[in-house]
Amino acid sequence: MVIPKLTLDTNCIIAVEQHEASEQIILNLRRLHDEGCVHLRLVAASASERQVRGQPVRTFNDWVTYVTDLGFGGLEILRPIAIYGIAIYGQAVFGGGAASELYDAVGNALFPDWFPARVERVPSTNKICDVLMMWSHIRYQGDCFISLNTRDFRRQTALPKLVKLGAGSVLTPLEAADALAVLLG
Repeated sequence: MVIPKLTLDTNCIIAVEQHEASEQIILNLRRLHDEGCVHLRLVAASASERQVRGQPVRTFNDWVTYVTDLGFGGLEILRPIAIYGIAIYGQAVFGGGAASELYDAVGNALFPDWFPARVERVPSTNKICDVLMMWSHIRYQGDCFISLNTRDFRRQTALPKLVKLGAGSVLTPLEAADALAVLLG
């Protein structure tokens, strides 16, 4: 059996931190990872979206400690394309060529009014981070992107474009758990 590659969006990390309704479902996905049933991954761009214990992330190691404390230690961390002011030094890859084309295509699928970015219309950090999350998922050949942000990632106009770019499925944690229950028997 091919082990499915699942990418967690930042909001899944936040859900665990804040003990939201989906916390146990997300932690169960981690258990399935530990059992070798799935390959769960995080994206380094999540570090630029969060504060750790009320403070902005100062180093990547601060963020790694934070996600480890939440139960996500040892997971693969995908490196997004480097965007100045968002990327963490040493935890991003250079753009250009196909990498930049994919970034623009994902951005256009998610936020067509903002991408490709121009001097006169710069997208918010949140929008850029959403694009980096999906860019990383597609670039590193994920099978299922797991997010609580269905408004952006599953918008009727966005989802078909993301799937065409290689996103596979885009599911909530509960939907992913249900699909895995069927897949794993």
